[in-house]
Amino acid sequence: MTTNGKMTSSPRFDELVRAFVELRKVVKEIEDRHKQELAKPLRLKELLTAELLEGLASTGQEMARTQYGTVSAAVRVTPSCSDPNLFIAYVREHDAYELMDRRPNGTACAEFAKAHGQLPPGVKVSQVRYVNVRAATQTEDL
Repeated sequence: MTTNGKMTSSPRFDELVRAFVELRKVVKEIEDRHKQELAKPLRLKELLTAELLEGLASTGQEMARTQYGTVSAAVRVTPSCSDPNLFIAYVREHDAYELMDRRPNGTACAEFAKAHGQLPPGVKVSQVRYVNVRAATQTEDL
């Protein structure tokens, strides 16, 4: 639909976008309150975690069982590539593919499917369509 040579949306679509923007604002406000409400308990949890780890370390234990539960020390390793080309070269040269995660790259697989009419062998893709809505600015002329 055009008005004075400018494209406009139907009133119904405008109302849907308005409702979406308003609802997103309400959700953000609730999330912010939730974040504030959780701040102190999460900080206390961090302090208790430090105390428990110190207690295990000071007694030389990796695990302690109590009447309320069992605590054990664990380590989560999260690697990142500072030089991906160097890493890949090493993996190839030493046939060390176990150093890599075995998962396909979504963007590359989608491009492959466009070019070849099918996905690479052994790959499944799930897609979820969603909307991206930006709120209008005060100066925006609709």
